[in-house]
Amino acid sequence: MFVTGAGGVLQSVVYGFGDLRWDDFDERAKSRRPMALPAAWKKLTITGIQHAGTPYTLTVTPQGRTLSPQ
Repeated sequence: MFVTGAGGVLQSVVYGFGDLRWDDFDERAKSRRPMALPAAWKKLTITGIQHAGTPYTLTVTPQGRTLSPQ
């Protein structure tokens, strides 16, 4: 696998399914709107997201998402 391909997949997951954007990070951190995950996925958890020196964990479920400091 090429590194660029792996990076593209990671971006699709974080920015697509995770709905994460850096330009309005604080507002999106408050959002709990339902997300569209692939049918076979029950949950998506990404740890170690850094913003302004603080690590966060992003958890996405069909019911909504949370972005919480670690």
